[in-house]
Amino acid sequence: MNAIDFLVRMKCAGVMVYPRHMSSAQLEKIVAESPVPVIVLNHKLTGHADRAIFIDHYRGAESMMDYLFSQGHKRIAYIRGKMPSPSNSARQQAWQDKLISQGQKDYEKLVTQGNWSMESGYQAARELISRQETFTAILAGNDDMALGAIKALKDLNLEVPEAISVAGFDNATTGHYFSPALTTIDTPLDQMVKRAVEIILDLPHDESRNSLSGTLVIRESVSRR
Repeated sequence: MNAIDFLVRMKCAGVMVYPRHMSSAQLEKIVAESPVPVIVLNHKLTGHADRAIFIDHYRGAESMMDYLFSQGHKRIAYIRGKMPSPSNSARQQAWQDKLISQGQKDYEKLVTQGNWSMESGYQAARELISRQETFTAILAGNDDMALGAIKALKDLNLEVPEAISVAGFDNATTGHYFSPALTTIDTPLDQMVKRAVEIILDLPHDESRNSLSGTLVIRESVSRR
């Protein structure tokens, strides 16, 4: 809040906010009361939809789940990020909905908690294995947790992707150079920023495209069953 007030006092043409710990109500109030345009990134607003550019994380997670299903995976575990998180909530909901659609009603046994870090992904993967539940793939709420999970599986002498496949979200640079290279969903952050600038500068833009969708990036960490 203080940083936003500072930028407004500096008479900026507009302010882009990428909220991590702010509620929708707080953001709506800031957008409504600011004397300059405030554009909220990666967070959907209902009261000021034209001032929010966000990624449809549910749709991205659906595409990842559809890909895992297409590769023969039916039992897919999930490592969620630190809560509360709108992106994690949407991704986890899509994972859950897709499993239910395939008749997997005991999905709660396949979810464990992380906090977005590699270390938490490492510990979460070890916890999943210790439960002795059957699954052939792990979907992590972001790439860092996915990479931690791969390290944990290797330390447990489980080959990736031969024994268990792993996938993540966000297309972090590290995942491209990791072994095996990580299958992930690329999130179009650059497009979010571009559209926010268009709104601030009052340039022509298509408001219906304020909702962006990620792109599936297929690499080596997922194999066919």
